[in-house]
Amino acid sequence: MILKINISLLLLLFIVCEVRSQIIDTVCAGDINVIYSVDQHAGSTYQWNINGGRIRSGNGQATILVDWFSQPGLYHLSVLEKNILNCAGDQVEAFVLIRGKNFKVNYPPQACINDTVIITGNGGDRYLWSNGDTNSSISIKLVRDTSMVIRISANVCGIQTDSFPIKIKAVKNPVASFSPDISVFYKDQHVLFNYMGSPLDNVSWELEKSTYNKIVARNINVTFIDTGQAYIKLVSVNNAGCRDSIIKMINIKDEHIFMPNAFTPNGDKLNDEFKAVGHGIKTFRMTVFNRWGEEIFKSYSILDGWNGFDKGDALPSDAYGYSIEAIGNSGKSYSFNGSVTLLK
Repeated sequence: MILKINISLLLLLFIVCEVRSQIIDTVCAGDINVIYSVDQHAGSTYQWNINGGRIRSGNGQATILVDWFSQPGLYHLSVLEKNILNCAGDQVEAFVLIRGKNFKVNYPPQACINDTVIITGNGGDRYLWSNGDTNSSISIKLVRDTSMVIRISANVCGIQTDSFPIKIKAVKNPVASFSPDISVFYKDQHVLFNYMGSPLDNVSWELEKSTYNKIVARNINVTFIDTGQAYIKLVSVNNAGCRDSIIKMINIKDEHIFMPNAFTPNGDKLNDEFKAVGHGIKTFRMTVFNRWGEEIFKSYSILDGWNGFDKGDALPSDAYGYSIEAIGNSGKSYSFNGSVTLLK
C-alpha cells in the first residue's frame, strides 16, 4: 500500500513554510513492506519517525518501507522535510491503526470459598468456554480451586484464535468463633471474650449494653452496664479478605442478694430454712447468733441455709441475729447485719 502525505513548500526570504495534514491509516498486525510517501522536492531530505514498527528502507527519502509490529493499537507516524537550505518546516503528523487480535481475559487469581466470581473475555467476536458457555462473561460460585479454558476468536485481518487457561485459587473463609470466660452474665461484671480463630485474622466486635459499642481487637475485656437481652457480634477477616461473622444473644442478670425476715422450720418443706436469695454472688459467708451473741450456725455458700437447729437440738421461736459478708461476680462487696424470726 502507498500512503501519500502531501507537503507544499513556500520559499519566502529563505524561510520555509508548509501546509500540514493528518492522516489515519489502518494496517494488519505484522504487515511488512508498507509504503509511505510524500511529494519529492529536489534537494530536500526527509526525516521519518515511526512508532509501533520499524523503517525497513528509505529513511531520509520521500518514500519509505515500513514493517509493522504485531501489537495492535494506535501508533504515531511523522515526517519532517528540510529543504536544500536546511530550513525545516512543520512536522506532518499521522496515526496508524494496527489491527489484530488483542484478546484479554480478566479474572481474580484467588477468591473466597462460596464467592461468586465473574470471568470476562475481551477483544473477540466469538467465545467458547470449557464448560460449553459461549458468552463473553461467565459467573461461577467458587467452592474449590477451579481451572478452565476460554477460546477467543475474531475476524481481524483473517480469523485469529487464542486459548487462555484460567486458574482461580479458592481461599478458605475464617471461622468467627469466640468464648467468654463465664457462662452466666451479670450487670457490672467484667468478662473476657477470647477469639478462637486464626491469630492472623483481623477481628472486630459489636456489643450491646457494655462499656464498648464497637472495638477492633482479638480478645476484649468488657463490663456490662445494663440488664436484659443483648447481642454480641463478631466479624473476622483473613489476610485474603475473606470474612465470617457470628451473633450470639446473652441475658444479662442483675446481681443482688436478699435475706428473708422469718422462717418456719416445721418440716412441711415450705420455708423450712433461713437462707439468702441472690444472683451473681461469688463468695458468701453467713453467721447466725442467739440473743446472747453466741454463734449457732455458719455457712460459706449462699445455697446452704440454717434449719433452726443448734448442735442437733431444735431451737425455740425467737429472734436471732445474723451477719452477711459476700462478694459478687462484678467485684462488688456486700456486708450487712440483721435479725430473723424463727416461728413454730
